[in-house]
Amino acid sequence: MAFMKVVEASEPDRRECPPMAPPLLISINGKSWFPDPFIPGAFRLSRISIGLAMGWADAPELGGVVLNFVGGNLEDPTDENVAVSLSREGLRNLIRDLVSIDAQLEAEYG
Repeated sequence: MAFMKVVEASEPDRRECPPMAPPLLISINGKSWFPDPFIPGAFRLSRISIGLAMGWADAPELGGVVLNFVGGNLEDPTDENVAVSLSREGLRNLIRDLVSIDAQLEAEYG
């Protein structure tokens, strides 16, 4: 069963980022339960934002870069925000995962 990926700099090179399982169920108020990547068998209830704003800053004192993600869009902004610090290798792993997701969607839907 595939769960959410934890992006870490020490992870070996990965060829694929599998989708989460079980299937995504979305409530009428736009929330969904997601597998907890840190507690096996647990789930977290989260709002699904339509869109994403992102900013970044060089952070050598933290060993790499800080990424700031904010959910929503201009018509429906949210106060949901996560800021993460990643090493350069962690950033490369994240980029590889995003490219893998795109390739899997391309293979399935064209």
